Amino acid sequence: MKKLKKLHQSHTVKNSLIYTSDFILQIVVLAAYAVLISRELGPASYGVFASIAALSIIGSMFAGWGCDQTLIKNVSANPDGFRQNLGHGLLLILLTYPVLLAVLYGAAYLVIPNNVVSSLSIVLFITVDLIFTKILFLTKASFAVFERAKNQLVINLVTTSTKLLFLLLALKVSDGFNLNQWAFWYFISGLLSASFALSYTIKHLGLPKFSGCTTEFVLGFQFSIEQASLASLKDLDKPIIVAMLGAEQGGHFAIAFRLVDAASAPVRGILYALYIKYFKVSYVSKKDSVALSLKVLPYLTVVSLIAAVLIYCLAWTIPILLGDQYQAAVVIVQQLCLYPLLFGLFGTSMDLLRTIGKQFARTVIVIASSVITLPILYLSLSQFGMLGASFSKLIVLAIFVVAGWLVVYKAKLTF
Repeated sequence: MKKLKKLHQSHTVKNSLIYTSDFILQIVVLAAYAVLISRELGPASYGVFASIAALSIIGSMFAGWGCDQTLIKNVSANPDGFRQNLGHGLLLILLTYPVLLAVLYGAAYLVIPNNVVSSLSIVLFITVDLIFTKILFLTKASFAVFERAKNQLVINLVTTSTKLLFLLLALKVSDGFNLNQWAFWYFISGLLSASFALSYTIKHLGLPKFSGCTTEFVLGFQFSIEQASLASLKDLDKPIIVAMLGAEQGGHFAIAFRLVDAASAPVRGILYALYIKYFKVSYVSKKDSVALSLKVLPYLTVVSLIAAVLIYCLAWTIPILLGDQYQAAVVIVQQLCLYPLLFGLFGTSMDLLRTIGKQFARTVIVIASSVITLPILYLSLSQFGMLGASFSKLIVLAIFVVAGWLVVYKAKLTF
C-alpha cells in the first residue's frame, strides 16, 4: 500500500497521466480530422498533402534555431531567464523563415507531381509549420519546463480542435473540396492556433523580453540538426514513397503510419513526462537519472506491447472508417504494430544520452539514423515495394535502439 500511495503521489506519474490523457484526447480530435480529410481528399491527394507536411515539419526543426529545446535547457538551470528565452525564440522563428521557405519550396517542387497543387498552396502549407507550429512548440516548451502539464493540455486541445473545426467549415462551404481550397483554411486555423497559444502563454508566464539573451548558435544548431534528424526518421519516407511509388501509395502509407503513431500516445505521454524530470535529476546525479529510466522501462514496455496488440487486432476497421479506397492501409498498419515499442525504447535512450552529458554520442546516433534511412528505404522500396517501406522504418529504429542503449550502458559503468 505504501508503494502504491507513493506511486500515486509521484509528480512524475501525475504529469505522465496528464500527458497521456492529453494525447488520448488529441487522438480523438485528430482521428476525426484524419478520417474526414483522408476520405475527402482520397489516397492520392492525401499522399501529396502528407508529403508537403513531412517536408515542412522536417524543415521547421531549423525554424527558430532550436529555440524550444534551448529554452528548456536554459530555463531548467535558470528559471529567471524565461522571458528572455521566449522573446529570443520568437525573433529567431521570424528570422529563419525566409531561407527555410525557399529551401522547402524547392524540395516540394522536386517531389510533388506536377499540376496537383498550386505554388501558393505549397507556400501556405509550409508557412504553417515554419511559423505557427513552431510557435506552438515554443509555448508548450515554456509550460513543460515549469512542469505545468495542465496548461499544455489546454493549448493542445484548443489548437487541435481549431484544426478540426476549420476542416468542417471548409467541407461545408467549399464546392469540390481539394488541396488548394484546404491550404487557405489550413493557414487560417494555424494562425489562430498560434495566436491563442502565444497569448495564453503571455497571460500565465509573462511577456517575452527581446533583449538580454545571447544567441547560442552552436547549441541551437545542434538541437536543430537532432530534431530534424528525428523528424526525418519519422517522416522522410512519405515524400520518398510518393516520388518512387506514386501519390496513391504514398497516401496509403501516410494514413497507416498516422494511425499507428496516434496509437502510440500513451508511450509518448510517458516519455514527455520524464523528459524534464531527467534534466532535473541529472543536475544532482547522472546515476539517478539512469536509475529512473530503468524503473520506468518495464511499464513503458508493457504499455507499448498493449498498444501493438490493439493496433494489429483493430487494423481491419480502417476501410469502415476511411472507405474501401484505403483497404491497402490495413496490411501496412499491421506491419507497423511494433512501432510503439521501438519508438519508446529509442526515445528513452536518446533522452538519457542528452541528460547524462553524452550529447555528442546522441547527435551522432540521431544524425546517423536519418542518413541511413535513405539508402535502406530506397533499397527496400526497389526490392519489396510498399512492404519494404514498413519494414525499413522498423529496421532503422531497431538498429539505433541497440546503439543508444549500448552507449547508455557504457556511460553507466563510468558513474
